[in-house]
Amino acid sequence: MQPVGHAYLGDCAVVVTAEDAWLMPLDERHEPVMVALPFGSGELDHVVRSRHQRAHQPYQYLQVFFAAVADRLIDVSDIVLIGHGRGKGNAARGLRDYLAEHAPAIAARIRCDLDVDLSARTPRQLLLIARDALDRERHLHAEAG
Repeated sequence: MQPVGHAYLGDCAVVVTAEDAWLMPLDERHEPVMVALPFGSGELDHVVRSRHQRAHQPYQYLQVFFAAVADRLIDVSDIVLIGHGRGKGNAARGLRDYLAEHAPAIAARIRCDLDVDLSARTPRQLLLIARDALDRERHLHAEAG
């Protein structure tokens, strides 16, 4: 049963930054879904971002965001996780760690974890990169099994 407001997205690329995550279905018949960092605390966005940048623990101010993304990933099949790959600021790495701890069933569906220069790619290019990575991963598993 699907949670209210959720749509089955099939295989999905999850492009994660510190401000938002795009769930981009690899089947283009489905529309991408954006999950934004929910502020809800009444604080200004720049205050929250500043706290994140000064945090002692990486991602300590992104837990609510990661929980919202995890909630949207309930109905996703295989996941290609894409982040920008810049050290501790790589929110995709934080999401992966969050899922491993709080939603291991979803974490188990991550088939590929990619670092991509997001500023240099269009959404279409990101979809092609994700499809290619997932096809290669499935091909390797088919040969091994």
